[in-house]
Amino acid sequence: MDNVLILDANQRSALAVTRALGNHGVYLVTADVTPTSLSGYSRQYITYPPPQSQPNQFVSSIAKLCLQHKISIIIPMTERVQPVARVRLGAFC
Repeated sequence: MDNVLILDANQRSALAVTRALGNHGVYLVTADVTPTSLSGYSRQYITYPPPQSQPNQFVSSIAKLCLQHKISIIIPMTERVQPVARVRLGAFC
């Protein structure tokens, strides 16, 4: 089964996806710009730099996380991370 990273993890939509995947035993890592995780299904929660104002640091942070946890699927939950994730992270996952 693939390891999954959910970005913008503290949004309601992300919590629903995290819960649904977690109920099926998927290995989940969640991340957001906020310092506190709201989900109990995540194996690890990280805080990342704001993608709009610090895109290079955001990409580095997410790429490192993908390598550490062997992430093969990234789910960007909002428009805040989608443009940066789509353009800059394709080579990592």
